[in-house]
Amino acid sequence: MLKVFLSSTIEDLKAERHAAADAIRALKDFECLLVEEEPPSTLPAEELVRHLIEKSDIFLMILGTRKGTESPQSKQPWTRVEYEMARTALSSGTVRPHVLANRAAARLQRARSASL
Repeated sequence: MLKVFLSSTIEDLKAERHAAADAIRALKDFECLLVEEEPPSTLPAEELVRHLIEKSDIFLMILGTRKGTESPQSKQPWTRVEYEMARTALSSGTVRPHVLANRAAARLQRARSASL
């Protein structure tokens, strides 16, 4: 079973996040890892996220126009923290990167291209 860690800002990309999680779960032999679905843990938040990323086979990040909330430990946006953790896991060969952009970011890119 391939484990997919799904990274995104949570509030503004709620619909996209749920759609991606549902699509992953609909695939045979795939499991979606969402930090908010993990049972309560005694681990610090960043350690829990690192553990989930390191045990995943695929890191899937959905990007939008917001950077999200900050990690209390690193004072960096969670999406940045997760990305850096995935880069570290990637260099060790445990995670394969996949990046998607949401509809708002795609519209913004099309508008910029049209104005050139």
